[in-house]
Amino acid sequence: MKINKKKAKEVLQPMGENFFNCNRVSAGQIAKICNNAALGIQMISIIESMTLGQRLGIDVNTLNDIYKVKEFFIFQSLLIFLLI
Repeated sequence: MKINKKKAKEVLQPMGENFFNCNRVSAGQIAKICNNAALGIQMISIIESMTLGQRLGIDVNTLNDIYKVKEFFIFQSLLIFLLI
């Protein structure tokens, strides 16, 4: 099936600004599932680490302030790329 990328972008443009060509029909669904799985795992890890910190005596608001720092997320992203 031939995909008209220009027409598809025109139709999808109101829904968002980032578009990726996954090179086959419905492959975007696979990418979305993988992205949602990664997001879920990341959310669970942050919740678990906050629970651990709280049980060890650190205030949850302090941990939250640490997690909001840009460098924390950059480091986390670097770890992910090192695993690939």
